[in-house]
Amino acid sequence: MNKKHFDNYQVKKNYSKFLKGKRVVLVGPAWYTKNLGQRSLIESYDIIVRMNFGIRIRSNEVKKHIGHRTDILYSALSKVFFDQKLFTYRAMAKYAKNLKWICVTCPRQRAGGIRKFKKFNKRTKISFHRVNPQYYEYLYTIVKYKLTTGIITIYDLLQHDIKELFIIGMNFFDTTLIKKRRIYYSQYRDIPYARLRSRTHNLKREMKLFDRWCKKDKRIVCDNILQKTIEKYLK
Repeated sequence: MNKKHFDNYQVKKNYSKFLKGKRVVLVGPAWYTKNLGQRSLIESYDIIVRMNFGIRIRSNEVKKHIGHRTDILYSALSKVFFDQKLFTYRAMAKYAKNLKWICVTCPRQRAGGIRKFKKFNKRTKISFHRVNPQYYEYLYTIVKYKLTTGIITIYDLLQHDIKELFIIGMNFFDTTLIKKRRIYYSQYRDIPYARLRSRTHNLKREMKLFDRWCKKDKRIVCDNILQKTIEKYLK
């Protein structure tokens, strides 16, 4: 077993301690969040989690609805995030004002991204957590397709002794209920739905898996759109 893909004992202990007993909100990048007006609700949670480009919220209009504070960032650390300068010395210094942890979702495949991130993190020294690569392997045996950052993030958070996980701004890339042809809120990453559909994710299988978690784990709370999305596609 290659230890470099795993947290050491102290990191694992520190991350679990940070989450223990906390009310956690996971804020996704779905388009409908720009009309929610839920900033106060989101910021009432002990820990705010965002994913990938979700840490870089430039629009005051978006901030008005979902805030911008981020305590934990889950990231795939793939090439696009460095190309788009999500991680630079300057960006890391800005994130360090609030950000406590950065978590890589698939550490086996991201050795290069981890090295680049560690270079930019030398000055700020934000705590770094590797999601157990065995989680990815386990989830892959169920979904049989490349996994989204979202499903890995949810699973990893649920492995810790949190009090609640409220999920808002996630709808498994569905656009019919919100009647928009865009997946993400503006200034997140503006990719048309057609392009996402051609990717290698299987969102319906991920949704079925997530639905099973919801039925078994009472810590999970979904916003109305996510709940309606599940009901629409899995009824």
